[in-house]
Amino acid sequence: MHKVVKAELFKLKRNKAYWFILLLSFGIYLALGLMTDEKISFQDAIASSASIVPLFSALVAISVAQADYNDGTMKNVVSAGISRTSIYIGKLLAAYIGCMGIFLIEAIMSVGFSVYGGATVTMDAFFIIKAVLLQAVVVLNYTVIFFLLGSIIHSAALAVSLSFAYYLFGAFAFGYVGSFLHISGLADYELGSVATAIEQVNVNTVTMLHLGIVTIIILFFAYIGAFCFNRQEIK
Repeated sequence: MHKVVKAELFKLKRNKAYWFILLLSFGIYLALGLMTDEKISFQDAIASSASIVPLFSALVAISVAQADYNDGTMKNVVSAGISRTSIYIGKLLAAYIGCMGIFLIEAIMSVGFSVYGGATVTMDAFFIIKAVLLQAVVVLNYTVIFFLLGSIIHSAALAVSLSFAYYLFGAFAFGYVGSFLHISGLADYELGSVATAIEQVNVNTVTMLHLGIVTIIILFFAYIGAFCFNRQEIK
C-alpha cells in the first residue's frame, strides 16, 4: 500500500491544480483575516482552523480519486499486482495527506492572525492536541465522503456539486430526517454539526462521542468504497 501512497503523493506534488488550490486557499484565508476586525482568542483560532477546509478538500479528494480514470491509466494500475483494496485505501490516504496540507495552511494563518491581533498565547498542551486531533479526524471524515463520491461518480462536476451540497446542507437534511422520524438530536451526529461544535471550542466528552460515532459510520463507508472498487469493471 505504501507504494500506492508514494506514487499518488508524487503525482499530487506534480499536479498544478493542487498547488493552485493551496494558493487559492492561502489567498482566501489571507483576505478573510485582513477584512475582519474581530479579534479571536488563541484557543478559538486553533479550534476553528478547519472551518472551510472541506470545500477545498472536496476538490483534492475527487481529483485524486478520478485522476487515473481521466488519464486512462486505471487499467494499468489495477493490473500491477497490488490488491484493489490496497489501491483504494492508498489513494484515499494520499488524498487525506493532500487535504491536511490545506488544513495546515488555515491553522497556521488562523493562529498567526490571532497572535497578530494581540491574543494572549496560552500553551494548554492538552487542549491544543485535542483540538488539532479532533479537526484532523473531521478532515479525514470529509475526505472519505468526497473520495467515495469521486470514485463512484466519474463526472467531476457532479461529484463536486454533491460534495458541496453535503457540506452546505447536511445538517439541515439530518435535522429534517430526525424531525420526520421523531428522533431528537439526530442532527448532532451530522459531521458538519460536530465540526461546528469543535469550532466553538465545545470539545467536551459529548462532542468526542458524536465524532467517534460519525467516524465509525464513515469508515464503514470507506469499506463500502473499497468493496465497490473491487467489484468495478475497469476498461
